[in-house]
Amino acid sequence: MSDASGRNVVHRYDRATGDPRVGAESTQNLDVLTAHVEKHVGPVKDVMHEMCSDYIHCDILHVAPSERRPFHTLVTSGMSDRPMNVPEGMEDLRLAELFLCLPPEWAVSDEAFQSEANWWPVRMMKEIARMPHMFQSWLGAWHTVSNGDPPAPYADGVPFCGAMLFVPLLLPGEFAEAPLPGGDAIRLYSVIPLHAGEMEFKLKRGGEELLRLFDESTELTEVIDLSRPPVV
Repeated sequence: MSDASGRNVVHRYDRATGDPRVGAESTQNLDVLTAHVEKHVGPVKDVMHEMCSDYIHCDILHVAPSERRPFHTLVTSGMSDRPMNVPEGMEDLRLAELFLCLPPEWAVSDEAFQSEANWWPVRMMKEIARMPHMFQSWLGAWHTVSNGDPPAPYADGVPFCGAMLFVPLLLPGEFAEAPLPGGDAIRLYSVIPLHAGEMEFKLKRGGEELLRLFDESTELTEVIDLSRPPVV
């Protein structure tokens, strides 16, 4: 995992130190997140409930494509059930969830998810959502997460081997924070899959420089595009 924009820092973890037991905090923010998604994105068609969980119970909220937003939107619910171990002075970033979007033709169903070709984006989000709780760390905007060390493609035929967390792009800016009763808020970060060269460039040059290359080469969005060429 690499640190935020402009910092060439790599964190490698070889042993989980968090508590794998899922406790009474499980699903405590599901209703708040559902209402937030429906307010800013669209009706939640279904919730993909996790059957076996460790560290956190991570469900997936699914908003189907619509005329206004012609893509599937998938949002985690569970990463925010436990606060992350953020640096001192950054306590407002303790709670987070993730989201990404899939093209309208992407097969989204229990049957389709039996194939890794369809399932890998969901697996990627779940794995990233667990990381800070497994290793008592934290994740936020500009952080990148590698799929293994050395990084490997998420699935056969998939060109991406890592991901960067970022702000909403196609979705409204108001979606970036879900207020909680009592004054806290959950930060919602988009998951942008990256090519190997883009991961390496971001580590060396920072997220802002990588974003500049995206601006020059292609439109960066939350919608996964398997045909997207690398910008590096």
